[in-house]
Amino acid sequence: MKPFSIRLLKSALPAVVLAALFGYALAYGSAVFIQANAPSRPQPEAPSESGTARPLPGDDVGAILMTRLPIAMAGWTFAIILVFEVLVSVRKGLSEPIAKRGKPKKQTLGPTGMDPEVEALFNQLLAQTERDEAKAEAAA
Repeated sequence: MKPFSIRLLKSALPAVVLAALFGYALAYGSAVFIQANAPSRPQPEAPSESGTARPLPGDDVGAILMTRLPIAMAGWTFAIILVFEVLVSVRKGLSEPIAKRGKPKKQTLGPTGMDPEVEALFNQLLAQTERDEAKAEAAA
């Protein structure tokens, strides 16, 4: 589960931060728009039960947007990335423990620094080329 968590944090954390910043920018723009389009003469305020005047509804919309929108965008972004990471891990088969999968085989290199199979094929091609050149020289 540890590799999944690390991969999830590496992919989700930057996206969540960017979504929250984008949400804050959208909320700020909305708050400025709402304040700019407020009526020039507000309606009379209705008194509350305590006898004091209540603020008009919508006066604090900008403050509410600036707290709720970035949190909501970050939460939905994390949820979407979590769903897709789970789907990817199930598809790749990473849900089974590492012990069951086994350790990757260590690649052994020959004396020239190449894979032994590749080196053998290379030597066969080299020998065949030398034989073909010898035949061409003998025929000429």
